[in-house]
Amino acid sequence: MMAKFYPVRSVRRTVGRSRFQLAKQHTREFLENSDPEFIESAQLRLFNQAWKEALELPFYQEWQRKFQLPNSVSSLEEIKAWPPLHKSDLRDNIELVKMTPGVVGSYRTSGSTSEPFDFPRGEDEFAQGYSTMWSYRSAHGLYPFDPFLAVANTSTGAAQSWWSQKKSRLSRILKDLAGNSWKTDGFIPTGESADKALTYLKLTRAKYVVGFPSGIAAMARRAEEQDLKFPKLTHAILSSETIEDADVELIERAFQVKVLIEYGAVELGVVAGTFAESTGWPLKVHWWSNLLRLDSEGAGLITTLEGRAFPLINYAIGDLIEPGECTPGGSLLSIDFVHGRTRDVVSIETSDGGTKTLSARGLTYLVRDLPAVTSIQVAQLDDDKVELLVVATGADKALLINKISKSILRNRRELSPGAVTVSFIEQHIAGARGKRGVLVSRGDLPLDRKSIPLITK
Repeated sequence: MMAKFYPVRSVRRTVGRSRFQLAKQHTREFLENSDPEFIESAQLRLFNQAWKEALELPFYQEWQRKFQLPNSVSSLEEIKAWPPLHKSDLRDNIELVKMTPGVVGSYRTSGSTSEPFDFPRGEDEFAQGYSTMWSYRSAHGLYPFDPFLAVANTSTGAAQSWWSQKKSRLSRILKDLAGNSWKTDGFIPTGESADKALTYLKLTRAKYVVGFPSGIAAMARRAEEQDLKFPKLTHAILSSETIEDADVELIERAFQVKVLIEYGAVELGVVAGTFAESTGWPLKVHWWSNLLRLDSEGAGLITTLEGRAFPLINYAIGDLIEPGECTPGGSLLSIDFVHGRTRDVVSIETSDGGTKTLSARGLTYLVRDLPAVTSIQVAQLDDDKVELLVVATGADKALLINKISKSILRNRRELSPGAVTVSFIEQHIAGARGKRGVLVSRGDLPLDRKSIPLITK
């Protein structure tokens, strides 16, 4: 963590020169060419090129045959009739996927929403993704090799040998030193873990902090409690999880920074980022890199437009998206809000006998700031019943149940009190690779927990 002595300018002029130049080129794309008709024409050409390259691959040859797809389209509207490509389709045809030529590595998903999967990666794809990511960061005055702290997964894998874990950790440290960065665990369930992350933030003299919103929000809350200041910090970049306005406001206030939101996925790279000169939502879609459309339910479908060993065509990402500006053919140019994966919502019985779909994260906001609560998660029990899983060590449980009941019933009067129960657990239930997930699957619930109904009187 020697950011104070890092030769930023020298690195940008030497080993990082090509990255820096690519980033500058894509920054111009981010800031310019906002005419919807121009963009639609460009995306139509890029889509047909991506599909032409895809048809050279065994998987997409079978995909075309199965769904009788044309060799090209004459308008983006025609893609509405195409089938969505799901991760399960790739798993079911894994032997065809493995026959992809020119593969040098993979984009490995964490499995936080299902099972891990390795998407084929080509040789030159890192530079493309890197420059697209920096197109919007540079528009906000951030540049490659600025000092930063990443708040993300740091797990080396419990199933690895002792030596493999040490080797992986050493490799990560060397990458951090080379990139003028440091990484701390994004899973921050206690004040002590927040203190540790804040110490790293100070030692790195970070210009920005990037990573899990829940982790950065936990750090911000702790910094505000202790009245800590970080004068070198100018930005916070939130990614990987559903992002609520309350988190944005807290981080802005506590750290006195501009909050940017970065939307994407491991297998796609950064798809959209906060508009230049703005904060938080809405996001500008990186249209030259990805074609983003919505299905009939409002979930995202993405086609990768830059050259890839294995392009993703009409790929279903499962996120429910509130669209902003679109081209005439339905390509999204901006995103007003992302509600998160469909599994991040829950169904709850209402007092009139119906059901209501709510954001699981939004439900936790009604409880998380109550005294002694350090973690709050949600589990869907039956089709219309949920349980709140609360970590509140040392709290008066009876008093806290009363406060939780009042908050839920006051803010969500339409819900049936009998559809919500509460249980107190010892610690936050970590998701895949340590992600601080809000929704807990039923199979991961502690068997010895005691479910307590809300107090209605």
